Amino acid sequence: MVSTLASYQLITRDIDRSLNSVSKQPMVARETEYFLENIGKVTTAEEFVEDSRLFNYAMKASGLSEMAYAKAFMVKVLKEGISEPDAFANKLTDKRYADFARNFNFAARGEEAISYAPAKD
Repeated sequence: MVSTLASYQLITRDIDRSLNSVSKQPMVARETEYFLENIGKVTTAEEFVEDSRLFNYAMKASGLSEMAYAKAFMVKVLKEGISEPDAFANKLTDKRYADFARNFNFAARGEEAISYAPAKD
């Protein structure tokens, strides 16, 4: 059996190869395709969390999959955004929530919060 440290070292040794390998897994590829095809149709934070497939994908990608059940909590994070120092996400100890609000910033960008532009080389 491989230890956790050894597994971690194997993955991080060639992170690009590891990411490429994961992205080719059928389930990951299907979920990514669904996300890319449907994220542009979302116009509100409520619509975003109601589409479980989109929302769970985003939560997992952000390292927040354990909180995917807390939809009202996440709507509050998304609606308040991060612009104000006293915004809900900024008050939380776990900064992953502020990062999530920054990535899907409905408070500042409204319908444009989910506009997707693929990265360019």
